[in-house]
Amino acid sequence: MDITIQATFLPQDAPDASPAFHRDALGFEVRGDAGYDGMRWVTAGPAGRPGTSMVLVTATA
Repeated sequence: MDITIQATFLPQDAPDASPAFHRDALGFEVRGDAGYDGMRWVTAGPAGRPGTSMVLVTATA
């Protein structure tokens, strides 16, 4: 049996710096960037692994 992680959600508080860190320092692809009503979701994942993603979540009150 193979167990894989397809998506994980990571809260973060630096919506502009966090995607750049994951892209530049870790080599991940930034696949999506969306926001609505004070919230922001950035989807990133390892290059060549489209089935594995993490969602960087920011919520501002």
